[in-house]
Amino acid sequence: MTDVAKQSIRFGVAVRLLSAFAAITIFAIATSVIALYTFGKFGDGFNRIAFSNVPALVAASNLAQRSQALAANAPNLAVAEGHFARRAVSEGLRGQLQAIAEASEQVKTLAPTTEGLDSLIQNQTSLGGKLEKLDTLVTESLRQIAWRRISCCDFERSRSEYRRLAAICCLKSPRSKPHERKLTR
Repeated sequence: MTDVAKQSIRFGVAVRLLSAFAAITIFAIATSVIALYTFGKFGDGFNRIAFSNVPALVAASNLAQRSQALAANAPNLAVAEGHFARRAVSEGLRGQLQAIAEASEQVKTLAPTTEGLDSLIQNQTSLGGKLEKLDTLVTESLRQIAWRRISCCDFERSRSEYRRLAAICCLKSPRSKPHERKLTR
């Protein structure tokens, strides 16, 4: 062998194994640190989504459910068969409209930059006006039906039946004046 080959340092098997284990350990530690950092970043992203977007989505879902319930119950006002039924349905619809207003305020608070919030408020106001108009039309229709029943009554009907029908329509005849309303036979 030459002198150059004799002068080179030879590592034994133990040194080579030790250096390989050290390299693997350093690689594992570096990988663990990178994984922990990445998981921390993902956790921050998920928390940001959970605390910023999810409450607004829940509020929007709540608004949609309340709107759907109002849409399902609104036809009941048009088919009410009496003033008491009309009042009950009307009060229920007003309560649902109030709940929709509260839900839309919650959406507006949680997501103020959402597109369409202005049109949502305009539609809500329009819906309230239309429900009031429907309530007024149903009230007038029920009064007219009650007065038709009174005017078509046989003279044989008792005075109590006449008073009951008059009380239902609140004594608001389109033909009579307040001082001319008398409950005589």
